[in-house]
Amino acid sequence: MPGWLKDFFQIGSLFNLGQQIWNFFMGITSSLMGADALETISPDAWNFVSETVYPWMLSAATVFLNLFFMIGFIRQSTNLRENLTIENWIELIIKVIISNSLMIQGISLMQSFFTVASDMKAVFFPGGTSINIQPMDVDVTYVLYELAAGLIYLLLCIISGIIIMVEVFGRFLNLYLLICVAPIALSTMAGGRGLENTAISWFKSFLTNVFQIVIIALILRIGGLMIANWGFSNQTGTPLDWFDGYQSVLTSMAQITLITSAVKGSDAFMRRAFDLR
Repeated sequence: MPGWLKDFFQIGSLFNLGQQIWNFFMGITSSLMGADALETISPDAWNFVSETVYPWMLSAATVFLNLFFMIGFIRQSTNLRENLTIENWIELIIKVIISNSLMIQGISLMQSFFTVASDMKAVFFPGGTSINIQPMDVDVTYVLYELAAGLIYLLLCIISGIIIMVEVFGRFLNLYLLICVAPIALSTMAGGRGLENTAISWFKSFLTNVFQIVIIALILRIGGLMIANWGFSNQTGTPLDWFDGYQSVLTSMAQITLITSAVKGSDAFMRRAFDLR
């Protein structure tokens, strides 16, 4: 197809607009994924969490720590099937010490986990590379199919881009919330068996959200490589090349849908693969 005709149909087309919207959302996603520390995501939110909410929760958790320890001691001493032995005392005291240490050093420990996940992400997702869906084969059937399915493609790009951006943004929001409630959750370790399940559940949720960024980076990176390897056109050097451009539209739609579904399911994948349910 002549170059001037290709440019004419690309300018202002719904298909081209959809690509720009998709790339815009991928750019925001890349920026969010480029954060190497929790405070760089949103300094104001981090200051509120670390300087206002966490200290208040820590003071409340100190009271709960003593309360849960007493509950654990009473439960153990009133257990008629098992006598209260020195081993039980040592176990409870060790859990109190561990819980207290985790509560005091919680901020720095959680930042360390985030740094490890960020370093792993940087290996798979260097430079915050985004995925650009750009068909290369523009011909007669491409134009006709774009006119017929352009609105569908535009909506697909908008919805898929928002889903991916919200998934990544929601992960950081969950991290902030998990930091806020960390002292209360960790204090339950002092209660012994049963009550400590709350702390275990918090650990699983925290690890899932921290390392989910690594899985998302792998999905976007592998998905990008698959897109680059698939290609959009089959050049045969014959007039038939004028009538195979519709494959570009179908391939783009399939790729966007698959990548979005994979990113949306990254949380469930983490929980199944590492038994973090």
